[in-house]
Amino acid sequence: SSGINAEYGGFRSVPYPTKNPSKMKQPDAPRGNCRRTEFTQSDLDTLEAEFLKSEFARGTRRDEIAARMGIRPRSVTIWFQNKRAKVRQMEQQKILMENAAETGVYN
Repeated sequence: SSGINAEYGGFRSVPYPTKNPSKMKQPDAPRGNCRRTEFTQSDLDTLEAEFLKSEFARGTRRDEIAARMGIRPRSVTIWFQNKRAKVRQMEQQKILMENAAETGVYN
């Protein structure tokens, strides 16, 4: 077998080795060749602690976090991107609420 899966648009589907395969789940609908990573509470605690040290996980640091958790480095990168977006969104919401409290105008 060539390893090419026609069901996923002809992409080569090679699972990434993890120390805990149950962290990976198959999505309901095909969205490429990667599976969604499900983080445990321990994983989230680790990622949050690393995020407090620095909002960016690059290179060796990202690889070390991923190896320690048994997930793909790309999953670490995506988690950090999503966390930064969430922080920005929360900061914007806080500013809107402060402005609304000062002006008395709520949307």
